[in-house]
This record gives sequence, structure tokens and C-alpha cells, in this order.
Amino acid sequence: MVVAFLYVAFRVLLGALVRSRRGLDLKNIELVVLLHELEVLRRQLAAP
Repeated sequence: MVVAFLYVAFRVLLGALVRSRRGLDLKNIELVVLLHELEVLRRQLAAP
């Protein structure tokens, strides 16, 4: 019974860590894409 509880607790903890890390990766990717879009817009404004 105790082993089953520890197994479930470990799976929940591991799942939470994976989800939080995935969220950080998605935020970093979104930030890079937005910075790229901003740079493209800046280049369009500088063109005659």
C-alpha cells in the first residue's frame, strides 16, 4: 500500500516537473518568434 502511494506521488511530481519545463520552453520559443517579427517590422519601416 505504501509502495503504491509512493509510486503515484512520484508520477504526479514527475509529471508536474515535465509540464512546468515544457511551459518554459514554449515561452522561450514564443519570445524568439516575437523578436524575429519585431526585427522584420523594423526593417520594413527603414525601407524607402
